[in-house]
Amino acid sequence: MSEHVPYYTLFYVTLEQHTEFNTASGEQGNDVDIALAKDGNDNYIIRGTTLAGAMVDQAKKLGIPVEYDISGEAPAQDKNNKPICIPSRLRVDTASLKTPLHDAIVRQHVAIDEVTGAAKPNALFDVQVLPKGNLWHCFIEVNMIDCTPRSIAPDELVAHVLHYWQTNYLFLGHRPVAGYGWFKVQQAEVVTLTNEHVFDYPNSTCDFTQNKVQLCKQLQVQSTPLDQFVKNKTLADAPVLRKTLLVTLSAGANLDGSGEQWGVDGFFIGGHSQDIPESIHELPDSVLSHFSTGSSYKLQDQDTPDNFFVVDENHQPYIPGASIRGVLNHQLIRANESKIAHSLFGSLNKQNGKVQSSNLYIKPAYLQHDDWQAMVFHNHAEDEFTAGVYGSNKFVRTAVVRGSFVTELVLEYIKDPDASNADHMKSEVKAQYDALCNALQQGAQSQLAIGAKQWVDSGWLRWKVQEQKEEGADND
Repeated sequence: MSEHVPYYTLFYVTLEQHTEFNTASGEQGNDVDIALAKDGNDNYIIRGTTLAGAMVDQAKKLGIPVEYDISGEAPAQDKNNKPICIPSRLRVDTASLKTPLHDAIVRQHVAIDEVTGAAKPNALFDVQVLPKGNLWHCFIEVNMIDCTPRSIAPDELVAHVLHYWQTNYLFLGHRPVAGYGWFKVQQAEVVTLTNEHVFDYPNSTCDFTQNKVQLCKQLQVQSTPLDQFVKNKTLADAPVLRKTLLVTLSAGANLDGSGEQWGVDGFFIGGHSQDIPESIHELPDSVLSHFSTGSSYKLQDQDTPDNFFVVDENHQPYIPGASIRGVLNHQLIRANESKIAHSLFGSLNKQNGKVQSSNLYIKPAYLQHDDWQAMVFHNHAEDEFTAGVYGSNKFVRTAVVRGSFVTELVLEYIKDPDASNADHMKSEVKAQYDALCNALQQGAQSQLAIGAKQWVDSGWLRWKVQEQKEEGADND
């Protein structure tokens, strides 16, 4: 009896969403500027092309050779000198949402002038996102028929990439550099089929892409956990490395040398207008319990804010990655490091249309512990001549005045091939990293304001920076 030869290798993958996520639909006429992509049944999806592109890109960054029958581009050209496209051995299905934990929400963004700290004109837009914590089902089929000999088989390439994403973030969708679309592989099972299954798979009567158990039962095969399938977990030197910084931003009372408290450093970052409660009493008790009045006074309708700080799907305050990103970018510009800022944070040359992509990814800063505290402030504009109230310009605002928030900064860089030290950075990347650390050092001295009202009483938090190894523990 002849030996069985490889036929198809199937991967059943569960992706865990660690931050909010948007993959744009591209449709016009929506209520938001950037709406989520959906299928014909109105279900949220991640397109297979998005996942396949991320997989090929990550393989190249890991130093894995990507053959033309994986990328889909043959090493030849047609009569017009354009690459000839061929079918790829990879078929990545559109990922579906397993169990939606929360409804989609809308986030509001605005560009900030680095000189004045005020909003730039005509730079307001909103994004529809799915909250963090969701699980996505992903199915990957690898065609192993008549596979030519190579240094790494197509299914091993997929396995290595998925294994990397178990401990390192996968970036998908809209603006991962600002904290959207951070995923990790939570679970992955592999099913290997041989030519004895040629009449059983694919099967038009059964949707095996969604049901691994049914496939294994009907074809009498067993699945293998990804960790067991990946034989050699250590790859050759990867050309692209990551350096991760853990940053804790703390609000609260300051301490002097003797331990005495003085002052309070809080912050305010406004949410979308649709998130503002019509009455302060609409807030859940889990939120109201964190508001301090300093006495037995209970919040009244008159304390309903004109704007409310941004909260996550659990009504907990957080600091968006875009806010942290903007603060650091502007600090570099103020420090006469505009060239480095443009290369580190990305830029668009309006004259020639060239785009410089960013290699710095910043995760939103989420609460470290549920011990946060907020306050309601009643403010009014003052007439500079009479020192009285200026007209009817009274407003109510909120601020977070206690709490610690943790973010991650991930710097991707191409290592220096001529250096003896594998982690050695090229000189231009080292300049980026040093400039970033200098900016963070300003935050460590509470000199890096974030959010609104920073010229009055808000945003001067304490930043604590810690370098983390690439395969360190997750810190959600």
